[in-house]
Amino acid sequence: MIFRRTPETATEWIVRLNAGPLSWWDRRALNRWVAASPAHLKELEAAQAVNEIAQSLTGSPVPRQFLVQGLQAYASPLPRHGFAPSLAAAAIAAALVVMVAPWNVPSSPRLADQSQAKTTVGEIADYVLADRSRITVAGDSSVSIAFTDNRREISLDQGEAFFDVQPDDRRPFVITAGARKVTVTGTSFNVNYLAALDEMEVAVVEGTVNVAFPSLSGGGDETETMRAGDVILFPSTGRPLIRRNLTAQQASAWRSRKLYFDAANLGQVLSEVNRYSTKPLISETRDIDRLMLSGQFQAGDVESLLISLQQLYGIEAREANGQWVLARKPSPAPARR
Repeated sequence: MIFRRTPETATEWIVRLNAGPLSWWDRRALNRWVAASPAHLKELEAAQAVNEIAQSLTGSPVPRQFLVQGLQAYASPLPRHGFAPSLAAAAIAAALVVMVAPWNVPSSPRLADQSQAKTTVGEIADYVLADRSRITVAGDSSVSIAFTDNRREISLDQGEAFFDVQPDDRRPFVITAGARKVTVTGTSFNVNYLAALDEMEVAVVEGTVNVAFPSLSGGGDETETMRAGDVILFPSTGRPLIRRNLTAQQASAWRSRKLYFDAANLGQVLSEVNRYSTKPLISETRDIDRLMLSGQFQAGDVESLLISLQQLYGIEAREANGQWVLARKPSPAPARR
């Protein structure tokens, strides 16, 4: 489920709670939301009950049937206060919260010192390198390997990859993504390179990494040292660095086909969503790309994202030339006198 940065309904808070441990900021926001109205605690309990029912529907065709048929039927905004667990609402909530796309555990072929790993849309592949390091490559991504006696060099040409690097103090492990370089000797971390936006996000699960990026002053590179738990977005124009309100585990959860977003603009969201959708989503205007979203959903579950955009921002989707085109819902014409 996708929602605005601060959850505003009981259902949104249940999704945030299911996403993992709450940050200090989230705990404070939840306490304030519960204290704002005596009804909020009851709404939270009702939403949790629906979520528990939804767990038993995982893999069932019932939620998907309601979701597909309901793209137009349930386009009107849900009430912002109060909770009515009707059959339709329960089916949609189930699909948004627990629908799991089927996938297979990837094989682990070995890659040579000079090789390339490239995935198609929707594919996730796991590889073992010549030094026994491992790379998991996300959908529609490309990684080039160039190992020498002195360096282990990787080029993330596009997309996302998770690296579990074998320690070797003599041969640093260097990942290049655009004009940025991530250097380690042995650790586990995730790199997400949005080539179209020229942005890179790094999430460190274990160990320490150094990220070099162009200085705003034009006087060479700056270096940022990241430690376990850090999640930082390196934008196209250098500083300021943007620290994410995600855990490193959430940032790399795409390996189990879960996508998390925290205060991400829709342009960033679509770049990642399209790695798992055979029918890409595009925005009709740039102002739509700047809409801010937070939340989680299953990779490939495009319908859930479309419903969320309808509910939050009145964004409609139409099919054209094998794509979903996102546009603002037109304002109703003034009534004639």
